[in-house]
Amino acid sequence: MLAACATAAGDGGRLGFDEDGGSGETSSGGPTSPIDDGGGVVPIDPETPVDAASDVPIDVAPGGNPAGFPCTKADDCMSGECKAVLAGGSTSVCVTPCTAQADCSDNFFCDPATPGAAAGFCVPRSPAHCKTCSSDAECGSLSEKCGVAAGDTVKACHVDCTIAGQDACPPDYACVDTTLDGTGAKVCRPSGGLSCLDALGGFCDRVATPQTCTRTNAAGKCVGQRTCLAASTRYDSCGAQAPVCKMTCSATDPAGCTTEYCPQAVSGPENCGTCGNVCPGHTKPNANVGCTQAACTFSCQGEKYNVDNDKNNGCEVSDPYVGNHDTNNATNLGDHGCKDDDILTMPSTALSAARLPSDSEIHASPGITGFDPATGSAADFYKVRGTGSILCVNNIDYTLTVTGSAFPSCYHLRIETNKDTYDCDTNGSGTCRINPSGSSKYGDDTTIMFIVSKRNVAGCTAAQRDNPSYRVSGHF
Repeated sequence: MLAACATAAGDGGRLGFDEDGGSGETSSGGPTSPIDDGGGVVPIDPETPVDAASDVPIDVAPGGNPAGFPCTKADDCMSGECKAVLAGGSTSVCVTPCTAQADCSDNFFCDPATPGAAAGFCVPRSPAHCKTCSSDAECGSLSEKCGVAAGDTVKACHVDCTIAGQDACPPDYACVDTTLDGTGAKVCRPSGGLSCLDALGGFCDRVATPQTCTRTNAAGKCVGQRTCLAASTRYDSCGAQAPVCKMTCSATDPAGCTTEYCPQAVSGPENCGTCGNVCPGHTKPNANVGCTQAACTFSCQGEKYNVDNDKNNGCEVSDPYVGNHDTNNATNLGDHGCKDDDILTMPSTALSAARLPSDSEIHASPGITGFDPATGSAADFYKVRGTGSILCVNNIDYTLTVTGSAFPSCYHLRIETNKDTYDCDTNGSGTCRINPSGSSKYGDDTTIMFIVSKRNVAGCTAAQRDNPSYRVSGHF
């Protein structure tokens, strides 16, 4: 049996075979000519698409099949030319050589043998116009090219119209000089500036298999199809929807789409940069946790410290003495006399033990007055009114004792009087003493300032997180 094919003649008739095996025409509205294969008369249906008949054994008329009819080898064709020119079709068809469009029948066009060539073959109208592709082979076997045309954004098949001119193109396309992937070409392009995805495609009178197409943008990609429109025997525009980003992390992709999450979906600490990326410390007490440009941010609230360097539990340590970190806000311990047995302790025994926590975090909301980022701590200030008297020598003897420190030699005591400034650094045991020789180290009824701080020296920086207790004890 001879496999059927679609329109191969002009608009006024269709090619068939007459009863003695020769070629002839039938009217477009009448029955086709039959052939006798020895087992009876079998009609040829010119409306049967080539791809639909690919599994039917191909019979060959005496002298070979005419242009547009199915074939498997050159000898099957009158012209001696059998080529797989229909993109998406699984059956080759007979073609005839040409050097001008006048060499071809209606509904055929002269397709250059290679892009821009002066000679080619009369082939049926192409189903490949604007077909999504990744290689030339998906577009046809002659001059068809896969590429991105100037002014478009998608890789698609383009049919060469160097010889046939407008006859190579659908009526809503134009034969234009353009570029494909930057290389000059003369091809059929959709009119009106349409992208290939939004234009009707090629002809589907012979190959009607749906064509896969993809729409891609910054939000992702959606895959759809071009289907054959029966009324016009043209492939429809791409049915894939334009990708839209997902507004929340609980949103799912529409069928056929793989999309990104919208920036606002992944801009919070519970989903920072990617869904499910919870920033360390989120919802934990005393921590400021956020997400900026897809990166987690972390800081401690005021005088709360991340001493254990574990952001997951927030800023777990509180400074028990808040706000006494400069001269104007020093803790006032009142008046104190000059008897050697009148011991002054800072903080006083009536108060809780003082601590000097440190970390390498930013402290904000609120910030800490007097905070030193280099040491990751804020010094504690105390002030005492030294009453003195004519009977007092007004000397100074005070010891700083630091306990519970991983870095006991990192602390410092300063005493400022109206006469001078006195300093000491703790030793490996966490102690230091200020006891300058002589008398009159402060004046009667003057303010004496005590400052306990962390030293800004190697091995005692913010990286050495610590939370020691301390006391200053002594007499005037």
